[in-house]
Amino acid sequence: MSQLTQALSLYLESATSSWPRCNPEAVINAFGQETGEALNDEIGELLKDLGELQPNWQEHSLQSATKWAEVEILRQHPHLDREATANLGWAFSYWHK
Repeated sequence: MSQLTQALSLYLESATSSWPRCNPEAVINAFGQETGEALNDEIGELLKDLGELQPNWQEHSLQSATKWAEVEILRQHPHLDREATANLGWAFSYWHK
């Protein structure tokens, strides 16, 4: 698991919360100030890009739009692994309920 994937999980609290949260302090606590801030910046960019995705709601259900968003975010950020993409899909799904 990459540092980014670990940081994203900590940031969103995906292992401990029923919904995505925003916890940049958890990332800094786990990785230290310098690395944590860099990871938080990268996470911020990912979440910004995720938030800008606009599925065609005439064609998609929430479930299919989430899968579409995962494919799109991976296309934009091919360095992401499966777990990071799934965490971003989880956030996307929650945001669009």
